[in-house]
Amino acid sequence: MSAGRAARRLRRLLEEERRLLRAGDFAALAALIPRMSAAVEAVSGAPRPPDAASATALRAEAERNRRLLAAALAGFAAARDELERGRAARTRLGYGADGRPVRLRPEGPARRA
Repeated sequence: MSAGRAARRLRRLLEEERRLLRAGDFAALAALIPRMSAAVEAVSGAPRPPDAASATALRAEAERNRRLLAAALAGFAAARDELERGRAARTRLGYGADGRPVRLRPEGPARRA
């Protein structure tokens, strides 16, 4: 495959990756990985490298997608942290009738008979 054709194929896949990142379709992103890997191999294995303009465009597309993926990962981390704060709040300490700290159950304080 020529470098130009391989670069065009990779650029189309980078555009598809960007669309999937923006849509949050991570299952489809995972399915795209083998095609992306093959396209990168085709570009790097071409007899001649792509022209400078194509290489610059590919780098720019890849960097844009890297930023989108980093933002998605930061969002996942924030969601995980928020869930953990909620979990911690459900098992927080309270105070018993004697004023001493007690661990509350997730469903709330124990009921008295």
